[in-house]
Amino acid sequence: MDFINDFMIGGIAAALSSIDYNPSVIKRPKFNNNENVKWYVESFRKAIQRCFSFIYGFNLANIPRYSLTQALNFSLNDTYKQIFCPYDPQNEKVLFFLGNIISGSVAGATSMFFIYPLDIARKAMISDMYNTEKKYKGLIDCTKKLFMKRGIKGIYRGFGISVSSVSLYRGIYFGIYDTAKGTIFNNSAMKKNPMAKFLFAILITELAGIISSPLDIIRRELEMKTGTTGFKYNNALHCAINIYEKQGINIIYKEAISNFYKRTSGALVLVVYDLIKTLNEDLAQIQEEQ
Repeated sequence: MDFINDFMIGGIAAALSSIDYNPSVIKRPKFNNNENVKWYVESFRKAIQRCFSFIYGFNLANIPRYSLTQALNFSLNDTYKQIFCPYDPQNEKVLFFLGNIISGSVAGATSMFFIYPLDIARKAMISDMYNTEKKYKGLIDCTKKLFMKRGIKGIYRGFGISVSSVSLYRGIYFGIYDTAKGTIFNNSAMKKNPMAKFLFAILITELAGIISSPLDIIRRELEMKTGTTGFKYNNALHCAINIYEKQGINIIYKEAISNFYKRTSGALVLVVYDLIKTLNEDLAQIQEEQ
């Protein structure tokens, strides 16, 4: 029952936090004057259609997938903490921290196992959008067809590097924040300060993103080369060496800066989940007293 409850809260928190901070997705091509006007009108129409609310709006297309991913992450993290983190945050601080890191990493890996085939299908559907004759009717239909065509190995191709990246990110993301909740934010003054939690969550999210960035860059590069003709990588190490030789170590810092605003929703969902769960626990306690 706790898992279902945490799953629901995680989904709601993710939906509320699904803010699209990346308007640069629409890039301006080089056209003549008349075509420029048409492009601006069309881009404005699409921007209004896709985005609303403050700053750049809620990304409606991304909410279902993001909510499902985060719902699994948060509910599994709380479940695994009961197994890997039974330690006292005040007297066993090091074990408490390590337990939270392990719980977050395993939660990220487990959720990735379930989400990965759907993510592969989503990318296949995006490619199918540009075809005159559509191959897939929907996400489920696409997943079924990919499974029939490629088999279990095909729909989990590239899973190794993806799960490594996610496990590292989620371990830091959940591990540090949950440790802080049991130590820094355990007193009454800090416990009821959502702004302090949000600022701390931003630092954690950015730290997790920077540390896991090399694996994420390798993952995306491998995905781009999958199914293409010409040069291909033998493995993840071959890919990493090639990226380093061509772009150098600076690519990591460039990625970290470009994804700063994108990761802010990840910080927000931590705080929103915490607030909803605390409210839910308080309401349950009031009902018990009555």
